[in-house]
Amino acid sequence: MKSTLLRLLPALLLSQAASAQQLHFGAKAGANYSDSYQRNVAPESTTAIFGYSLGALSRYSFGQDKFWNIQVELLYSRKGDDYQYPGQRPGGQRRLSYLELPVLAKINVQRIGFEAGPQLGYLVAARFTNPITGVGTTRDLQGLRRLLLGYVAGAGYELPSGYSFTLRYNGDFLPITQGGGFFQSPAHSVFQAQLGYLLSKRE
Repeated sequence: MKSTLLRLLPALLLSQAASAQQLHFGAKAGANYSDSYQRNVAPESTTAIFGYSLGALSRYSFGQDKFWNIQVELLYSRKGDDYQYPGQRPGGQRRLSYLELPVLAKINVQRIGFEAGPQLGYLVAARFTNPITGVGTTRDLQGLRRLLLGYVAGAGYELPSGYSFTLRYNGDFLPITQGGGFFQSPAHSVFQAQLGYLLSKRE
């Protein structure tokens, strides 16, 4: 029995070492170019704005070739738009900040990566500027949907050192505001450019 355990111990240690080599952690940050859309509003009624996203990621690779991967991220993301009321009345600004959790299936083909998957977003802060109401700037979250379900798809390039550049799009299945149907309330539409770094990655 003792000799059997001694023979199994090296195999177990090698298995744990291989598993550790397949799990990596990192960080990323980038720019958001966000707008909102809804069916019954003309496209020119909103103007896209620049925001930012930053956070951490973990990636698990299946197999030594690292072709198939699962990547989970936790990001702080600023979105929103500038909107114009019908009839050329003064418009306003909408700035919304979320904690986002994308869970992505990722494949790597000769350092080029393709990724897609669902995303959960939780609203943590909001700022509205509305010159018509006379309220000015407000940070009231009332009437906003706190939890959003969306999707992410993108592609990027990763260097052997662990640095990467990714372009992606993310949208929402649910509208920003509560009440009303999907086509009566605005939903986010966001293009992202991100720089990332995967710790302890060497090839």
